Amino acid sequence: MQPPLGGPPQLQAPPARDPVTKLQILLGNLLKHFTDVVVHLSDVAPPRSVSGAVDVDGASEAAEGSSSGVRTAMTEEQLNEFILSCSKGVGNLVHVIEEEAEKLPDAIQSQEEVESELRYLERENEVAAAELKQLVASVRLVREAIREAYRDAATDGTRITID
Repeated sequence: MQPPLGGPPQLQAPPARDPVTKLQILLGNLLKHFTDVVVHLSDVAPPRSVSGAVDVDGASEAAEGSSSGVRTAMTEEQLNEFILSCSKGVGNLVHVIEEEAEKLPDAIQSQEEVESELRYLERENEVAAAELKQLVASVRLVREAIREAYRDAATDGTRITID
C-alpha cells in the first residue's frame, strides 16, 4: 500500500440529492481516511516502546522485514511529515463536514406543516377508530349467529341445551 502523502482526501462535498446524504458520504470518507492512515502507519512506522522511544529490537525486525519487501520503515522525518499530512487531511475533511452541516436547514418542515400533518393524522386516527369499533361490533354479531346456528345444529332433535 502506497502512502497517501501526495494528496489529501477528497475535500469537496460529493454530489448528492440532499445535504444529509452528503454528510453521510463525507463521514464515510473520513472513516476511510482514518482507516487508511492507521493501516499505513502500522505498516511503515518504526516500532516504539510504551515510553515513545524507538524500539531497537523491533527496528532490527523491521529492517529484516523490509528486505523481504513486506515492511519498509520510514525515517523519523518522513513519519512526522506523513502524520502532519494525514492530520491536515483530517482537518480539511472535518472543515468540509462542518460547512455541510451548517447548510442543513433548521428543520425539514416548518412548525405549521408539522402541526397540520398532526391534525390530519389525528382525524385519520379517529376515522379508523370508528371503523374498527363498527368492525368489532359486526364480528360479535357474526360470532353470536354462528354460536346460535351451532347450538341449533348440535341439539336438533334432542332435549340438550347448550349455553
